[in-house]
Amino acid sequence: MTKVAFIGGGGTVGSSAAFCLARSGAAAEIVLIDARDNMARSHAMDLDQAVSPESATTVRAGDWAELSGADAVVLSASLPERNVASRDEYLTGNLQIVREAARHIAAHSPRAVVLVATNPVDVFTSVLPLFTGMEKRRFLGYSWNDTLRFRWALARTLGVSVGTVDGIVVGEHGEGQIPLFDRVTVAGRPVRLSQDQQRAVDQSIRSWFATYQGLQSGRTSGWTSAVGIASVIESVLAGADAPLPCSTGLDGQYGVSGVSLGVPVRLGPAGAEQIVELELTPLQSERFHAVADKVRRLVESVLAIDEAGV
Repeated sequence: MTKVAFIGGGGTVGSSAAFCLARSGAAAEIVLIDARDNMARSHAMDLDQAVSPESATTVRAGDWAELSGADAVVLSASLPERNVASRDEYLTGNLQIVREAARHIAAHSPRAVVLVATNPVDVFTSVLPLFTGMEKRRFLGYSWNDTLRFRWALARTLGVSVGTVDGIVVGEHGEGQIPLFDRVTVAGRPVRLSQDQQRAVDQSIRSWFATYQGLQSGRTSGWTSAVGIASVIESVLAGADAPLPCSTGLDGQYGVSGVSLGVPVRLGPAGAEQIVELELTPLQSERFHAVADKVRRLVESVLAIDEAGV
């Protein structure tokens, strides 16, 4: 019997992702955990009824002890959304949330696979194995949105259906994302974009976060994240041959060690079961190493804060 726990299950991302996962029936049981217990319980009451005609999944709310027995944990808890220039600006505010979650995950579900959706994703995915003492392959950082937006922008630029487009983004979930234009296909056939087309796509995906933040709606991209998180968790629970883009701890792959970055990963019940190494161009590799250095500096700052007991 599969169980998935959502830390931050009362928020936009957690509740929306729980809805998508519950509809799929991939998990027998979903538990929503949130500091706002009333929000978690209200979503659970609503979700359990909403999916009942089409899914046998049960949805309920619970406390930290409900992490026990979880096959997978989604960590989406975060401080309230605010207008920021970069996801990195959430680091200090979200650190205490991640520290507390790490303590309870280690105590109650040390064999679970943990999908990190709390920003900055790559930094927290890098430090959580240190905070918990768990295997780093059990921690995945959520970065699927970057690849989805890349494919969406490609389809708009090329005038084709998104479903026919394949492409991937590697690197950071943030400003350091690296779209691999040389690997784009449409209906299975390689497509070479002009420089103008590449610039248009690049501008679209790089301006998306700022444009969304500029709306000052006080919410995050819950629906996009929900669809992607559900897909990742389904792949973890069932195992999947097709790799998905996830941030995962690197041990020499792509010439990088000691940090977590977005790369294609084959997923299964143990988490990152195989990291797929793509051949990057010299420029792509240079950018990948540069963003690895950036994430490493942020990780070092987190560890320094933690050591100081701040």
